[in-house]
Amino acid sequence: MNKKLVPVVGLVSLFMLSACSTSIETEAASGSSAKEELQEIKEKNEKLKTKVSNLREKNEELREKNNNLKEKKANLKEKNQDLLEENDELKEENAELKEEAEVLNDEEETEASSDSSEETEGSYTNVIASITEEEAEARIKENAESDWPDDYVMQDFVIEEQRAAYQSLSELSIDTDTKEMLLQNAYDDWGYDFVMVEFAYEEQLSAYNN
Repeated sequence: MNKKLVPVVGLVSLFMLSACSTSIETEAASGSSAKEELQEIKEKNEKLKTKVSNLREKNEELREKNNNLKEKKANLKEKNQDLLEENDELKEENAELKEEAEVLNDEEETEASSDSSEETEGSYTNVIASITEEEAEARIKENAESDWPDDYVMQDFVIEEQRAAYQSLSELSIDTDTKEMLLQNAYDDWGYDFVMVEFAYEEQLSAYNN
């Protein structure tokens, strides 16, 4: 072997060893980087799994809430239907009560009319109330003009006094034989002089009560 080639071969070998070392280091560095990336991917995947799990839980909660709302809505519909039915029943009862009230009113009116008829048949007579306002007015004016001719002031005064006495007497409640008799006697004595009829009746009634 040529001695001159030995150094050259040595250098080539050294260069090849250096290249292999560099390649190995590069591959080692590349492998380390791949592991880190894989680890990051795993972590991201775990995070995604967690998010998906959370979303599923929230979705399940929303489903439950939706179901609850549906149940509540169904219950409200049932209650509303019950209320509508109760309202219809109340309307029917109200209509029945109105009919009963009308029947009772008719019966009461009939009874009142019957009682009134019975009372009229067995009641006492107010002789002044049997005189119409037109008749009383005519006789009052006639008497005033006769008693006070040409004295119109006294005529007006007497007419007003007689009108008031007539009204008072016609509204008297005659509920006993004595009252009926006393009023009839006063009228028989004083006729259409209602002021004197009223005076005589009150005096006689007062004396009777004493």
